[in-house]
Parts: sequence; structure tokens; C-alpha cells
Amino acid sequence: MAIKPKVSVLVPAYNVDQYIRKFLDSLVNQTLKNIEIILVNDASPDSCHDIITEFLVDDRIKYINKAKNEGLWMARQSAYDIATGEYIVNLDPDDYIDDNFLESLYVFGKENELDIVVGNVQSVDENDKAFGKTALHKISKRKVLQSDQDYKVLLGTPYASWFRLFKREVMKNFNYNYLQGELVSYTIQFCDGVKVGVNPEVFYYHRKHGASMSNYDKSAKRISESAEFSWDGIHKKLKHLKALPIASENLRNTLYMYIFRVYYSLTMITWLEENPTKDYKKKVGRLLKDELNFNAKNFFKFVSWFKRKEQIFLSLCLLGFDEIVLKELKKRKSN
Repeated sequence: MAIKPKVSVLVPAYNVDQYIRKFLDSLVNQTLKNIEIILVNDASPDSCHDIITEFLVDDRIKYINKAKNEGLWMARQSAYDIATGEYIVNLDPDDYIDDNFLESLYVFGKENELDIVVGNVQSVDENDKAFGKTALHKISKRKVLQSDQDYKVLLGTPYASWFRLFKREVMKNFNYNYLQGELVSYTIQFCDGVKVGVNPEVFYYHRKHGASMSNYDKSAKRISESAEFSWDGIHKKLKHLKALPIASENLRNTLYMYIFRVYYSLTMITWLEENPTKDYKKKVGRLLKDELNFNAKNFFKFVSWFKRKEQIFLSLCLLGFDEIVLKELKKRKSN
């Protein structure tokens, strides 16, 4: 009888041949051996397939080689559909992880019966040189989140899922589908009955590509194509948030502050592509502020937990200077 994997690692691959070998080396050499690695080549036009093929001697790897590009979220969903592990983790192949990343998170999760285990994130440049503060820089030891105050540490983390272990059963219980996006998976951490812990001792190394500002064109186009940021999409997202099982008002306000920051900033990025009217932009801003309870009282309760640039963004939004942020984004996009 086959032993159930402790962790299923879901990896989409597209146009990352210059990074994927280092990533796969960091993955197959994990100190946690009982893992399932599901690689999805999303019809990548580069040499990803050839490099992945070299690693298929490892019988822990399952390989989905798509003939047609279907996009990141469908690639993740294809991997999730065949995953059998106790926990799920999503990794990106242009990044890499500590050798004990999976074992450290898994053991901490099992010892404390956690549903979600959050690791640390360190940004690195093209030469693997670390820069900036880590996602969990405010704490130094492993911690199970218990009080409402504890959850504020999550405000400093990206909403992306690549440094979080999710118990697969919990994802099923919440009927999670990858086409819903990573922001929905982030909200699960705040729901009643979900036990969360953070481990700042092991790192996911997130590569910030050198020409990051030149990526605004791609990002604006990709995000603007998502129905999630249309007027109807915004209403759908807010309806989802209002329906979440979160009994604590403090926890709900913590989540709402974070969602405002993420959702409003991503909506602004769509405006780089769409260039809506000023009245529409004000309408969207007012809707998000009202529905997500964005006000001075909440702002001062939570703002210190955000990173510096996010504090500036939120400050300008609170003061009604959102247009300054948009103008700066347009300026950088044109450079």
C-alpha cells in the first residue's frame, strides 16, 4: 500500500528555463523526503520541458505537459486536482527554498495541529542577493496565532500562497478552486475554526526580476483582463468577504484592512491599461473604503504592520490622495 505524501508541491512552469534548474535542485533535495511533486508545463515555448525531463528520474515527480497554454491558475488547478498529500503548497519555479523549508513547516504544523503554516519570505535579486526586510521580520520565533493581536503579523506578508502550507482537507472544506485566485486562499487564514501558525526560521526566496518596473505593462494587461476587477467583479469579491465565517470584529477588520490595500492597488494597476473616467475611479475608491471599513481608526490600529511602501499607499488613500499614486504608477510605466 502506497504511503500518503506528507506534502503535495504544486508547480506551474512557463518561460522560466533560466531559473527552473536551481529551483528543482532546491526541491528534490528537501530534507522532507515523503513529498509529491506535481510539475505542470503550461506549453512553455522555452526549454522548460527538456530541463524538467532530466529530473523525472525522481519517482516522486508527476508531470503534466500541456499542449496548449491555459494560464497560471488553470495550471495550478490541474496540479491540485491530482494532489494526494496531507498538505498542499504552491511554489513558483523562478524562486527557490531552504533545504529544510518543507520539513520545518510540516513538523511545526503537525506538532500543533495547524491547518495553515506560514513560512518566511526573503526577496532576492537576479544574482540571488537578498534585500529588504523579510515578511515576518517582526517576530523571531515560531508562533501559533491565538489572540486577535497575533494575526496582525500576517499584514506584512504577501497574499501569494507560495510560502504557506495548506491542509488539503481544509481547502476542500472551503470549496477552494484556484480560479478563485490567491486572495481568496489568503482569507481562509482568518476564518473561524482554522488554526494558523507562523515560522520565521525558514525561507522562501522570492526573486524580484531586475526590470520590475518594466513589468507594469504586462501586469496591467494581465490583471485588467480579469473579470475580478470589473465593477461586477468587485461586488462579487465583497459579497464573498461579507459571507466569511469570522466571528471576531477585530479579526474581520484586520482582514478588511489588508484586502483594501491589495484590492485597491491591483484595481489601480488595471487602470493603467483601461484609463477609466475620474468619476468611475472615485466611485470604486468610495465603494472599497465604505465596504471594507477603511477609516482613520482602523488605519492607525494596523498600519505599523505593513511594509513602508504599503504604509505610504494607505496614508495617501486615507487622505484622499489616491490620484497621486496612480500618477506615479503611470510615470514609472512610461519610463
